[in-house]
Amino acid sequence: MVPVIALFFATLIAFAGRPAADTAFAVIMPPGTAAADTLTALAAADGTLVRQSRYPWLIIAAPRTQTSAAAFRGALTRAGALLTLHPALLAGCFSDAPAHTTARPRS
Repeated sequence: MVPVIALFFATLIAFAGRPAADTAFAVIMPPGTAAADTLTALAAADGTLVRQSRYPWLIIAAPRTQTSAAAFRGALTRAGALLTLHPALLAGCFSDAPAHTTARPRS
């Protein structure tokens, strides 16, 4: 179990500072942050919402204007984000299906 955890953190560290191609980032606010507070922080960083997760404190965001990835990440941190990561690292936290749909069994 320890090697798996070590591999996870090594991957996290390797990709954490790597910007996405379109400068979108997975943004992690303090757990327990309300959705309204997460969106307020995003607005303060002059960002736009790309995708929501089932957790109100975890989103994918991109800058609203042409700005550098480093400047946008800094603005998110100043607005209260704990971490800004490459979105691929947290892809499993985001559902591809809309929340209001239900799966039907195959015939």
